[in-house]
Amino acid sequence: MATNTDAAVSFLKLAASGRAREAFAAYAGPGFRHHNPWFPGDADSLAAAMDENARQNPDKRLDVLRAVEEGDLVAVHSYVKHGEADRGFGLAHIFRFEDGRIAELWGPRAAGARGVAEHVRDVLRPAGLKARRYGSGL
Repeated sequence: MATNTDAAVSFLKLAASGRAREAFAAYAGPGFRHHNPWFPGDADSLAAAMDENARQNPDKRLDVLRAVEEGDLVAVHSYVKHGEADRGFGLAHIFRFEDGRIAELWGPRAAGARGVAEHVRDVLRPAGLKARRYGSGL
């Protein structure tokens, strides 16, 4: 049985590869909300922006480094390069699930660096929480 972590990782990989609408159809729930000051909070607006970014960066690569799941929350730490010459950058996405579907997504600029760091800290803090590491060579 697929976990929320599996769904979050699959969602990000599909979206990064230019298949954002497919990712939303497969994983986003009704009433999905995205918290990012650069885009409207609905699924259609974010999917269009993700697909446009993939068109502009056809050699983009997203490597998932680790993912942590606690209750209905999943935090995913990844590394993105827009092309071979790009140095790349790290990202953190936080997902909240309802009934096995993504209900909310906080992107890397959702509340400013401090807000995201505090949210990740609060998600990662519970005792006994173990991160699931994905191999990428980074």
